[in-house]
Amino acid sequence: MLKLLIIILLISFNYSIQALSKDDLLVVAVATNKTDEYQRFIRSLNVYGFKYEIYNRDQSSSTDDGQWMKILRENLVRYKDDKTKVLLVTDAYNAIFSQGSEFVLDKFEALKPARIVFGAEDVCWPDEQLKYDYPLVEGNEKRFLNADSFMGYASDIYEMISSQDEIKDEQLFFTKLFLDETTRNKWSVVIDKGAEIFMNLNDAIDELELPVNGDDVYVHNTWTNSTPTVIQGYGSGKKSLNYLSNYIARTWSPTTGCLQSKENVVDVTQIDDLTKWPMVYIALFIEYPTPFLREYFEKIMKITYPKQRMGVLIHNHVSYDMTEGEARQQAIHECQEDKCDYLFVIDSIVHIDHPDTLIALININRTVVAPMLLRPGQTWSNFWGDYSDEGFYLRSPDYMDFVNYNKMGLFNVPHIAHAYLINGTFLQHFTPKYIDSAVDPDVKVCQSIRDAGYFMFINNEMNFGHLIDPENFNISLTQPELYEIFNNVKDWKARYLHPDYQKSLEPNATIEQPCTDVYWFPFLSEEFTESFINVMETYNIWSGALHQDVRLAGGYENVPTDDIHMTQVDFQEHWLFILRDIVQPIQQKVFTGYFSDPPKAVLNFVVRYMPDRQKSLRAHHDASTYTINLALNDVGKDYEGGGCRFVRQNCSVLSTRRGWALMQPGRLTHLHEGLPVTKGTRYIMYTNSIDLNTGFTDALTLEEYEDDVELIKLRFDSTRPCRFFSDDRYPKVEEGLANCSWYEKDACCKRTEVASVFESMYTLHQASTQCRNMMNYLMCFFCAPDQYLWYIKKRVKICETFCNEFYQHCKTAEFSGNTIGMCN
Repeated sequence: MLKLLIIILLISFNYSIQALSKDDLLVVAVATNKTDEYQRFIRSLNVYGFKYEIYNRDQSSSTDDGQWMKILRENLVRYKDDKTKVLLVTDAYNAIFSQGSEFVLDKFEALKPARIVFGAEDVCWPDEQLKYDYPLVEGNEKRFLNADSFMGYASDIYEMISSQDEIKDEQLFFTKLFLDETTRNKWSVVIDKGAEIFMNLNDAIDELELPVNGDDVYVHNTWTNSTPTVIQGYGSGKKSLNYLSNYIARTWSPTTGCLQSKENVVDVTQIDDLTKWPMVYIALFIEYPTPFLREYFEKIMKITYPKQRMGVLIHNHVSYDMTEGEARQQAIHECQEDKCDYLFVIDSIVHIDHPDTLIALININRTVVAPMLLRPGQTWSNFWGDYSDEGFYLRSPDYMDFVNYNKMGLFNVPHIAHAYLINGTFLQHFTPKYIDSAVDPDVKVCQSIRDAGYFMFINNEMNFGHLIDPENFNISLTQPELYEIFNNVKDWKARYLHPDYQKSLEPNATIEQPCTDVYWFPFLSEEFTESFINVMETYNIWSGALHQDVRLAGGYENVPTDDIHMTQVDFQEHWLFILRDIVQPIQQKVFTGYFSDPPKAVLNFVVRYMPDRQKSLRAHHDASTYTINLALNDVGKDYEGGGCRFVRQNCSVLSTRRGWALMQPGRLTHLHEGLPVTKGTRYIMYTNSIDLNTGFTDALTLEEYEDDVELIKLRFDSTRPCRFFSDDRYPKVEEGLANCSWYEKDACCKRTEVASVFESMYTLHQASTQCRNMMNYLMCFFCAPDQYLWYIKKRVKICETFCNEFYQHCKTAEFSGNTIGMCN
């Protein structure tokens, strides 16, 4: 023991006792290719002002570890006698510095008398049997050496790596050196068991948190209670390093947001000569039946970019000459052969809504970058935040922040799909791979890019566009897009809603009244009316205007028309959605004080008037609260005559407008008749909306309910009525409840009603994830099968604890233009 102490003291006196300065520290690494991983490493060194030397490995030379050590020896020989310079040797691809040199040196000096410090981890490799030879450590310390990063005095490091002529496996070499007491003591070698300097991420990401210090985000290890500087990610730790790289090393600011999105950008619009703009190949892939494909092409045509600097490649799965993977690989090949500057991949489910998308992506100036795209009203996107060890989708902790725009900027993600821009310079020295029989092409290409050390970025700094939902798209239908209102309501409205519909909802808008209390408003587009007529005529089973009608519950129609019911063409649920989502806002504006949600309309049908069949309809009252009469074709062009006469008001509407609807009260006040059609064929869509009784005639009062919960359970537990809707609706299985999926197996609501509610819901701003989740849960109340217990007299009763918790999480959020905590 005394001998060891004397050796340590002699060694200590051989080295300067002066405090180290940042000029004494030099970071060294060996690199071959300047990949994105390499550029990230260099950026972190520059951010914190490190001095560094990068030694190049010849790409044609051996790639074994012995070559790496040989290059180190050759370049460090000039420091072999320097006893004051401190070298930090690390990997140039899988490391990020997250603090400055003064932090590193302070931690290094705190480990004295150590002269060489290796990183540590929780796994012993490459020889697991050697774990029994390691000294024991405390329960929150890391026991095993990791040779990928180490630091120490230059003379010691050179002597250590030169102590053996050929080092085939540096991990095994340094492990045995450390476990040998003689060599360990010779150079005073220790491992950084507290992760003070080096943090290896392999299987350790759960130990970390990202606190904030001023405007800096740093890494804190909660297990070792340390703040490491060199963050390393090898093997499975690579994806963790990529995740952290979005925040540490000053890529993210708690006050100003994403910083890396402002770095290395270009501005292609500064090139005055359009013929010198970058050449972009656009690769379009139509691999499955996709709704609203016409709009897909129209939006591509509207991309603001010189058309003479664009080339287009299209693959349609109907063509069997090559697979999807082969077609995508061919697009890469075409760009490489022609030396195009960029390859812009756009799948058929992508709608580029912002014409400047391509310019914006070019200006970001990254190897691979994708615009963030979502299915409207959903969190389904074109990127993954994380993936499992098996290569399948996982949600990252920040995924919801990205898709909800709580965090905006440029983010390194492990998987992108459907729309992305690849830099042509990158393709000149690397070929991404799409073809693998075991995985989908999009999974394969992302894997190949990641494995090569390059990054895929997602950008959400503008609303680039959105994704179409192609699931359940039924191309066997006469007009398949017409039935897409549930899956693709945004695009359905863009195509089928009348272009002037929204004007009627403006606060100061006046809705026309051709007759007293008969309101006339633009409703659905000309394309809708044409498509709708096509559906009816293709079905072509008209009722013949007979009183006897087996489609009705009683089998008899008092005022028959020659019609087709929506139930016959499987459009009933779709039309009810239209009534609730599109008609109801107009109804509430013109018939103020009347509210029935959702509207109930049992009979919805298209009527056909023809001179030689049914040309008119006798005067009658509708058995409805209000009636909708939609003109489906043009008077004077498709037919002559026709129109509607209101008898009591002595008023007729003759010149109906295609796509416009008349809304009138039913029952007593508006006796009306259909005027004769004298030529051609007139089509109208007719809806009788009746009141929805949402309560029980003998319902308990709210006070009685509060006083006697057991009584109401006794009365209603056996039937469980869905009181929000009616006393004759009961819970049942309802698949596909987006946003309220936990009620699917026992739901009071229908998926159409859920879609309508969430489509029309105001967006929450400045809301936490917990607030959004609680709001989502609250908005699904009408689906709950036990609503008979707490939905009384059209009021929802919630627990006080839930109310208080909701307030705490949401009081700073903005809803409908108001801060929740400031609402009266």
